[in-house]
Amino acid sequence: NEIIRRVQKAKWFTAIADEVTDVSNKEQLSLVLRYTDPDTCLVREDLVGFFECDQGISGQDLANKITSCMLASLQIDNLRGQAYDGAGKMAGSVNGTAGFIAAQYPLALYIHCASHCLNLAAVKSPKRQMALERAISQTQPESSVHKSKDLCRTRWVQRIDGFEVFCSLYQSTVTCMESICNDGPRLWTFDSVTDARTLQLTISILTFILH
Repeated sequence: NEIIRRVQKAKWFTAIADEVTDVSNKEQLSLVLRYTDPDTCLVREDLVGFFECDQGISGQDLANKITSCMLASLQIDNLRGQAYDGAGKMAGSVNGTAGFIAAQYPLALYIHCASHCLNLAAVKSPKRQMALERAISQTQPESSVHKSKDLCRTRWVQRIDGFEVFCSLYQSTVTCMESICNDGPRLWTFDSVTDARTLQLTISILTFILH
């Protein structure tokens, strides 16, 4: 593999990884290696591949997956950096992927992946959207609306539109949150389950409904 050959020649490298959901609803780990090409002295970021998270998606599971993917062909003692998103599961210094890898390879410093900010702004979670669509098909199959609407921070007219969509999908939204909580860490990240449980409790109490 030409990428691995260049990284081996460069010696030191950084691992950039993220956990994503593919079209079959399976968790995949994308792994990119950042290094300085010794032939051109240019910094490169090359995609190594996508690897199924068949052992789980906890911080420890992802740390094991990342290290096992690199152990086959690279000296991980030469790992000098880790770049992930800012979620606790990935960035946590104790129970996150960064913490578990740093415990074994203390020179591999964690930094927040700058590209993740653009990713957050450009796309939504397809997995959560699919969960909402399933809930709509089960509880409100007649609904012509199949997607929630963000609340704009500055445009009040758009906030009203978002509120109206939420009201029309209220039953499906509650069902969706309940489904995520019931599935738990088997299918969802800790942050997703926590968010779902918090939202479910908030929108289900009587005072919220009456207001």
